[in-house]
Amino acid sequence: ALPYNLEAIEIMIESGDTKNLWENYMHVSTIYENMGDFEKALEYHFKSLKIREAAGNKNGMASCYNNIGIIYQNQSKYARSITFHLKSLKTYEATGKKLGMAMALNNIGINYRSQGNYSRALDYYLKSLKIKEELGYKRGMAYSYNNIGSLYKILENYQLALKYQYKSIKIKIELGDKQGLAKSYNNIGSIYKITGDYDRALEYNLKSLEIAQEINERAGIANALSNIGSIYYQQEKYNKALETWLRSKNAYEAMGKKSGLAVIYTNIGAAYGQLGKYKDALG
Repeated sequence: ALPYNLEAIEIMIESGDTKNLWENYMHVSTIYENMGDFEKALEYHFKSLKIREAAGNKNGMASCYNNIGIIYQNQSKYARSITFHLKSLKTYEATGKKLGMAMALNNIGINYRSQGNYSRALDYYLKSLKIKEELGYKRGMAYSYNNIGSLYKILENYQLALKYQYKSIKIKIELGDKQGLAKSYNNIGSIYKITGDYDRALEYNLKSLEIAQEINERAGIANALSNIGSIYYQQEKYNKALETWLRSKNAYEAMGKKSGLAVIYTNIGAAYGQLGKYKDALG
């Protein structure tokens, strides 16, 4: 796709037909972003932004600010990301586009959470949620509830964490959002595990696994199996833990996800150790 988009851009510039040039810049930047080439993605986002600024297209400018902010966030340049999301927010406020405002507020919250500034993150999450509730935007509400619940989990306020996760689940069931539902069940399971309620933790992680298998979401399958193995381990059911972690290992290997494998290999070694199979623990 990239060579064709770049050729289209060249033809547009040569012919002077630049009406949709900004859109092609956006397509190219998205391709580079998906390839992990964030510097090239930024280059084309800024080119698109320049055209929209010249045209006075404020909603287009706000969208560009948002996209640039997301790339800086992916680069862990959180202060710079917040700057662009604030620009996006201010521009959307000027045009009265409330859904854009909600998106910008949420993204600012994500950056503050990544910085460890949880009080400010919560403030922006709640502001974003308020707008989504006013608009009746249920999918957005579900993901805001999830973000807020996850934040309360970090703050060790497990009662509120569960409250918001259950709110998220209710909407996701209504919308038929199975992928989101699997993640929410996983989140609830992790909260119950922290609080020592292993039966409920297992119940919700098994629900997460069932849905992940149903929709063939490989990362969700591997993650759910990893969590289920951890619960069995806490319950001192080491054979079950080992069996489940081996299944998780196979799932992570099929995806080539090394970060997940590192944890699983450690867990498998621990399970073999508990079973007295020390040679197996050494691999």
